[in-house]
Amino acid sequence: MSSKKTPTVAASEPVVAGFAPSVTVGGQEIATWPEGLDVVRLSDEPTILMTWFEDTEAYQERLVARILELENDPNFSHRMPIGGSKIRDVHRWGIPEADLIHQRATAFVAQAVGREKVTMDLGWGNVSRKGEYLSPHSHDVSLISVVYCVTAGDRDLNNGGDPESVDGRLAMVDPRIPYCCDRQPNCVTRELWPDMRPGAMVLFPSELVHFVHPYWGETPRITIAWNFSL
Repeated sequence: MSSKKTPTVAASEPVVAGFAPSVTVGGQEIATWPEGLDVVRLSDEPTILMTWFEDTEAYQERLVARILELENDPNFSHRMPIGGSKIRDVHRWGIPEADLIHQRATAFVAQAVGREKVTMDLGWGNVSRKGEYLSPHSHDVSLISVVYCVTAGDRDLNNGGDPESVDGRLAMVDPRIPYCCDRQPNCVTRELWPDMRPGAMVLFPSELVHFVHPYWGETPRITIAWNFSL
């Protein structure tokens, strides 16, 4: 019997850092963690937290352009047999828009664990095109993973807005998540789908099995992901 490992993003040097209170983007000072930002708990054990940033218009266009630019730079990007393009080292993308999202991910983790500083093991962008997907996997070594939705592509146009469509969905499964075990405790019978609209950020244990259903849109589906340790 043979098995195929899910390819991983190339490792870089871990970065130990706290987070800045704000980042200047286009001459505008934007708070890293906006006052009154809601955080929703999707699961208690394992802990899955989610929030949504509503100020994406201030940085999304430039962020998308930079990610697609770096996708063509071999110093940052590589293609994977599954999973599309990976753009490494989000903290080195060189634009304030990326710095802001990176600071927000760091702040999310630091606040969740009650630490002033955390260690980013990896931070990378994901660009998925028509027919691409990411098979079920988890992340070893790291403790906490974060995923941010830059753009969902045109997923909703393809499925007519069907809320049950799996097109390009980020999904999580675990027998400890009550939502996944709606028929019988500890028996997974459905997937948990975080609401990954643009501006959404979800935090979860790196050990949690997650995957992305095949995406069938014509425009790129783009996310940013991080793995953190304490």
